[in-house]
Amino acid sequence: MPTTTTKRQTSPAQAAAARTNGAKSSGPTSPEGQLTARSNRITHGFRSTTMALVSENPDGYTEHLDAYLARYSPIDKLELDLVGLLATNMWQVMRINSIEVALFNLEINSNEDHINRHYENVDEYGRIALAFKKSAGNNALEVLRRYKSTAERAYHRAL
Repeated sequence: MPTTTTKRQTSPAQAAAARTNGAKSSGPTSPEGQLTARSNRITHGFRSTTMALVSENPDGYTEHLDAYLARYSPIDKLELDLVGLLATNMWQVMRINSIEVALFNLEINSNEDHINRHYENVDEYGRIALAFKKSAGNNALEVLRRYKSTAERAYHRAL
């Protein structure tokens, strides 16, 4: 059976007192106070959940988001959403970069015996190339060129 709640009626005297008290406050007047008040609503929305995984530092994401909020100072919901999207997507790009490095390191380490048996004087880029070739297959050069082109376009868009 659904429960019903009744809203308590406010007396005319209470309503008048609330209007009088509300008129006394115009919010913070200093730039610092306004910035703090503006970020009050931001704190609840974006920090109620975090983009950081269990293995990541949640304070790192908070600092990352704070840097974006400080840089762009969103003034309404739309701007707040866009800044949040920027911060979230860049956090994911940084995570993917870290995963890529870890994958290459794992592959290089697993190939070390093979490299020592079949190659002489292989430097770090040779090891990376062998790891990349193993993951990309026979199209490694074509895939590498696509990656390079994508990275160059992203660089120029960002610039």
